[in-house]
Amino acid sequence: MVAPREQQGALIPQFYAGRSVLITGATGFVGKVLVERLLFTCPDIGRLVLLLRAKKGTAPQQRLKELKESQVFDVVRQRCPQQLDKLVALEGDVAVEGLGLPPGAAQQLQDISVVFHSAATLKFDEELRKAVDQNVRSVMRLMELCDTLPDMQAFVHVSTAYSNAELSTVAERVYPAPAPLPAVLALTSHALAESAVERHGNTGYPIAIFRPTIALRHPFPGWIENLNGPTGVVVAIGKGLLHVFRCAGTKADFLPVDIAADTLIAVAWETAVDNTAENPTTFKAFEEEMRRAVTHHPFDKALWWLYWSMEFLLQKAPLFLAEHCARLLGIKTHLITVGQRLSAMNGALEFFSTREWQFETGRVRALRRRLSPADQRTYNLDSRYARAFVYGTLRLLLSLFSAVYGRLRA
Repeated sequence: MVAPREQQGALIPQFYAGRSVLITGATGFVGKVLVERLLFTCPDIGRLVLLLRAKKGTAPQQRLKELKESQVFDVVRQRCPQQLDKLVALEGDVAVEGLGLPPGAAQQLQDISVVFHSAATLKFDEELRKAVDQNVRSVMRLMELCDTLPDMQAFVHVSTAYSNAELSTVAERVYPAPAPLPAVLALTSHALAESAVERHGNTGYPIAIFRPTIALRHPFPGWIENLNGPTGVVVAIGKGLLHVFRCAGTKADFLPVDIAADTLIAVAWETAVDNTAENPTTFKAFEEEMRRAVTHHPFDKALWWLYWSMEFLLQKAPLFLAEHCARLLGIKTHLITVGQRLSAMNGALEFFSTREWQFETGRVRALRRRLSPADQRTYNLDSRYARAFVYGTLRLLLSLFSAVYGRLRA
């Protein structure tokens, strides 16, 4: 007789109890919250092995120490500080052959049963060879390693909602690469990485692909640590620097970062326990493109001249004039550089701010319904926008100014 779901308690923490997990991209925005949520919501979880590379002269062990001191773990430090002892740094680099693992490292991973692959470059203008190594070959190298691990239960590849953005309608499936994968490894995208996951074939363990949109409540409401994406727009507008921004009356696809992390944790659980699930399991966060870029039409093209004129008159010219006036007064500023960066940010975000996608999240909704009531109280898979975003942006801005002021005083 099957017990009622409530009596079963929280199934997800039970699944992770005693299991060792390998995570790439753990120092990234989503990766940090994923680590925090695993430690906080799964008290009996085993080791969390974080694949870290040396960066700017900082060794992996030092990077792990700095990660533990991050504000993202404030709640963990207050309520269950012993959980941080479960974090283990493993030196490696997904962008190099053999993952850059030291000799004998594979033997240290024999107890790994869940792998989250979150490492990738998100730069729109990344040098092509680096993009291929970090976004495509990294998946292939990691799955080759997973093939040697005897206790593998789930492999979850973190892709992006915009992996097939050229399509007007995108289903929850992996689309074929534009050409045979070996022939297009000189080109790269998250979509190509998904094809690499699918092409890997029968692994003997289930695989899932998760496609989050732009990640913006846990570890606490309003936690933000960088000025990337929409955060930079809010700060630039709030400080009175950004006066012109390319956008349309479309829905903004923002996903609270705790929901992305909670969904990842639940995806790995379902992927491992449900052998009847279709694999690879993809959680699509795409929308049908409702309108094409206005530059495709002659009438709208004239409006871009209006935009460029407004950008020059309201943004570039005032910043240029302000910097030269400041220099005459002996004040050193970088307002012209700020203006150039704002224009570059506008160009990078234009694709997303002038388009709209219709989300189809049937599998995520089905996963949410499948959770026990206890799991539903712990793991938030409801993708409603968090209003704490602007508050978090303000906190980040104030902390950045405090740091700069402190350095100037020193």
